[in-house]
Amino acid sequence: MALSGVILTGCTGAGEEGPTPDSSATSTTAVTADGQSPSAEPMESSTPAVEPSPIAHGEREEIPALGAEEAGIASDVKLEECGLEAGPVKATGTVTNTADEARDLVVAVIWLGKDGSGSSLSVKVFQEAAVPAGETLDFTLETEIPDAASRCVLNARSAPAGALG
Repeated sequence: MALSGVILTGCTGAGEEGPTPDSSATSTTAVTADGQSPSAEPMESSTPAVEPSPIAHGEREEIPALGAEEAGIASDVKLEECGLEAGPVKATGTVTNTADEARDLVVAVIWLGKDGSGSSLSVKVFQEAAVPAGETLDFTLETEIPDAASRCVLNARSAPAGALG
């Protein structure tokens, strides 16, 4: 069974003092009632699958994989602006390479819908290869979302220089 983890930080919309990070981080592992990892074989269920409600979305860029040596860097990102109203929106901020060597950096901004499902309205990605140690970069990501978003979340990671290929 694969272990997956994502560091997400969020911000609230306009009219507030500024974006407020959400300090929650999630890590998920599937286990059975007896504490064992389930087998990879498909299971049969008498419960019909529930179809998620459709949500309109804008552009969803793929977040590049950085390999086994990637590390979360949410604390190295400052999200200064993230528009939440339907239509054209912009996210701006900075990311700092706090490592002791050059690193490849990836920051994804994800606009989440208000339906509570966790569905994304749009995903935009900033990436930069071989950022020198200690360097801070500005980023601006623009997209258009079909509906107002509930919040923006970040997926921010780094890996040794060359991971982006």
